[in-house]
Amino acid sequence: MKVYYDNKLLNTITTNHSMTNEEAIELTIRCSINDHEALEAMQDKEYIYYDDNEQWSVDVENFKIEWSEKAPIKSLVGMKWSDLTEEQQSELLLTATAIDGRTASEPEESMECIIDFFGYEFSIEGKFIEGEDENEIIINSEAVFY
Repeated sequence: MKVYYDNKLLNTITTNHSMTNEEAIELTIRCSINDHEALEAMQDKEYIYYDDNEQWSVDVENFKIEWSEKAPIKSLVGMKWSDLTEEQQSELLLTATAIDGRTASEPEESMECIIDFFGYEFSIEGKFIEGEDENEIIINSEAVFY
């Protein structure tokens, strides 16, 4: 599915269609639409506003969810990251989550980690880089999906 806000593509999500539109929006903005404190930190985003109840909210009315009939990426187990096209890499990175292999949770600092992809049943080794404004996931071109 593709998630648009104000006719701008924000995210492409591969799913088994069990995801609600609300969940697609939350995955796109990387926060619960009910977490008003986290939303306040994102107030510079065009889809965050201060509502009549004096809480930070998400403008869900202007999000558009477009379901795609395009065939999803099949299992990539055994393939290298460099075997994918740039488009496939970009699509997967939109669903990527870094996992600290020691704690099975999101890393709290920059480190080598496991990269899981929401909606897929494969992972790859990568690196989580904690930035001041944004975090980054880096995958070596020779890394192999498992």
